[in-house]
Amino acid sequence: MFKKIILSLAVSATLVSVLAEESICFKLEGKLGEEIKALVYKYKNSLEPVSINNGNVSSANVEEIMAEVEAKIEAKKIKQIKQKKKQEAKQKMADGKNIYLSKCQSCHGAKADKEAYNKSRALNSLTLQEIQAALRGYREDMYDRGLAIMMKPYASILMDNEEEAVYNYIQTLK
Repeated sequence: MFKKIILSLAVSATLVSVLAEESICFKLEGKLGEEIKALVYKYKNSLEPVSINNGNVSSANVEEIMAEVEAKIEAKKIKQIKQKKKQEAKQKMADGKNIYLSKCQSCHGAKADKEAYNKSRALNSLTLQEIQAALRGYREDMYDRGLAIMMKPYASILMDNEEEAVYNYIQTLK
């Protein structure tokens, strides 16, 4: 099959180049056309510049065409990355909500505005860094506003990314 493609290209190129002053123009159709297009793409650096446009091959700047194709591929990748990040953000928000509702809400209130047992500050008034410092302090027995014994188990099970997810969920409650 490869020899047939090369022979077909050589015959076409010879006939057309004589008529069109070294410029090759022919339409690629069907399975053979697809195979030729694939070969042109594969060996583009060793061929005269070619443009593949709607199944037609004509003289043009192959680097511009490849740059355009690569730009479209890159744009598609960027779009996919953005979609993935958006999905991850939604998942993190859902995780933060679930953690808050199951672990925090009973003491800190539905809106994170309750001063738990009149000992803690309202969570919705704290920065992420303040929340992380307090939780780290509970874990390391370095922080106690009077109820560290109650908070340490919760602080000990949270990972950094979960702390941030809970914080981000609390920000939606304001």
